[in-house]
Amino acid sequence: MKKIAFLFLVLGNPNFPKIWNKYFRGHKDKYTIYIHPKYPDKLTWHKKDMIKNLHETQWGFITRAYLELMAEAYKDPDNYKFITISESCVPIQSFDNFYEAATTDTRSWIKKMSIKGWEWAARIPRSSRPAVSR
Repeated sequence: MKKIAFLFLVLGNPNFPKIWNKYFRGHKDKYTIYIHPKYPDKLTWHKKDMIKNLHETQWGFITRAYLELMAEAYKDPDNYKFITISESCVPIQSFDNFYEAATTDTRSWIKKMSIKGWEWAARIPRSSRPAVSR
């Protein structure tokens, strides 16, 4: 069965854990949760879903954390869509509606944007950049 991988990048816990618990209730076989907390000792919600490889994050520097979340989620061949979630997010439609839309649409929902040279150097640390053949 296709699953949606929810990738939580949070400081500690999400701001609305009760809402997320209700949202996920009854759909265990249709989703997986991966969590990258900035402060792992503050995480109590779904602590078992915290990924092992954590990276330092700060405003504007979250690339490594997202790469680790994606890498961990990619290990499960049933994960079909990868949804990034911040601690302030809340679901705005039912799980069933979202699941149907996510698993029937084959396109990526990520908007690809060109990064100008100065932005690239400022936003993506050299050690995180992919090797590029020129």
